Amino acid sequence: MFAMLHTALAALLAVLPMQDRGAPMPDDPAPEAEAEAEAEQELPPAQAPPTLTSAQQAALSRNIKSLRASNVKSRAKTEKKVIAFGRGAIPFLMAKCETDHEGKRAGLVTCLVAVTDMNDRELVHISLSHEWIAVRRFGAQKAGELALPHHLDLLPKLLDDEDEPVRVEAALSLVSNRRPDGLATLVLHLRGPWRARVLAALPGISGHGTHTTVAKMLEIDRDRERDDPDGATNERLAAVELLHAIGDDAAIHLLMRALNDKHNVVQREAINSLRDLLERKGPMQGKSIFQQINEVKRLKDVWRDR
Repeated sequence: MFAMLHTALAALLAVLPMQDRGAPMPDDPAPEAEAEAEAEQELPPAQAPPTLTSAQQAALSRNIKSLRASNVKSRAKTEKKVIAFGRGAIPFLMAKCETDHEGKRAGLVTCLVAVTDMNDRELVHISLSHEWIAVRRFGAQKAGELALPHHLDLLPKLLDDEDEPVRVEAALSLVSNRRPDGLATLVLHLRGPWRARVLAALPGISGHGTHTTVAKMLEIDRDRERDDPDGATNERLAAVELLHAIGDDAAIHLLMRALNDKHNVVQREAINSLRDLLERKGPMQGKSIFQQINEVKRLKDVWRDR
């Protein structure tokens, strides 16, 4: 069965039409994108995953079954064993991705991301539109690592995926590769379990673009303020924090706007962000609203005098 699966996977990758393997390049690509496309064309031919021996296949099968463990630490030990099989494990991992068990999905994605490389770029392409959630999660994450333009061009569609981890993985891959499409998604996940990975991705967008989608999130929506005031405030707070983490001139420009936020907590977050970015100073110590108003005026003067 596994040998047949291995052959079928290789055949699928071999027959995928070249014209379907990526989105068309724009008529007048930016120099940076053009250079990326040229580099991609110079990649060596992809190599199929190696064939595992019968004994290896049996051992791998047992380990993959153990990926079902919901305990993260326990699953990590099994993941390490599976990853040790290298690229030969790919077809066996793919065959199990139909699962709806969240622990197993996480383990399969971790292993697939670890064992695949540039040789598996066509598999990544196929994965981005695959029906199985675990496969799309893998594809969205690996596309960011491989950083091939024709993969990145497909990721914006995944920002509307039914599965939240797929949406976040797509956003992380886009932003870490200097593409702003995913910024709004990352704002929504800055304060939560994705925080560390969001912060790690943001340097990729620093110095690239005006962060327009985040600017829109700083605007006060009257309907939202009426229906969900806490949610609206927390979203603006996260947007300010994300801009602080990006820290480029475009981010500073938007943080200056946030100084005018009507909510004193959002305004204070903007103050502290700008104190750091403009002056390398720590957070404001005083808690008086009058001190806060004066600090807003002072920072606007600092901005004008730059």
